[in-house]
Amino acid sequence: MTKIGVFSSVHGGQIMEACRWDDQKAIAAFDRFRPDVVCGEVRPEDWEGGEKRYPSEYDRYIFDYCKSRGVPFVPCDYWTEEDYQRTLKESDILEAKLPDGSEEAQRWDAIMDQFMQAGLESAIPFNSTAFNDIARRKHEMQGSLSPETHQSTWAERNRRIVENIRRVIAENPGKRILVIFGAEHSYWFADEFAEDKTIQLVFPL
Repeated sequence: MTKIGVFSSVHGGQIMEACRWDDQKAIAAFDRFRPDVVCGEVRPEDWEGGEKRYPSEYDRYIFDYCKSRGVPFVPCDYWTEEDYQRTLKESDILEAKLPDGSEEAQRWDAIMDQFMQAGLESAIPFNSTAFNDIARRKHEMQGSLSPETHQSTWAERNRRIVENIRRVIAENPGKRILVIFGAEHSYWFADEFAEDKTIQLVFPL
């Protein structure tokens, strides 16, 4: 049976400082899983073309991890330039639909507080079913406020990423495949792979 490990990566900055997380702890989690293949948040075209349009942790330690362990890295991300521009606009759309003091704004603030609390309280920060539950609710609210933008920048992207990962699974039956993406993608992957009886899901690592 193919084993899929899902790791929610924190892209750096103040959140990493707040959760007292560092790259060596991530490496230790990877080594516990012992991946045969790593799928990551890099688009194939950027991997082949050398453009660094991916999170900083790949250059910081993930590529070196794969090289030092002799583990193949497969780029599995998906987005278009149009998607990227829509993502930039989504925050403006949400702000416009969440006027100060409104019931929607209060609900949003409550979800964001729970989002951060669940992430920081996870044994591996932002890697827990409790955090995934909050991330799912956050995305449901984003989708209700900005359905077209959310569909293209999150739902369609996640579907395409899963297609890419499933190709890696088909090419590596019975192997241990580590999937590393930003924390807000993980609930989608966990939901997808938990239902597949040919896969043993490992989350958190």
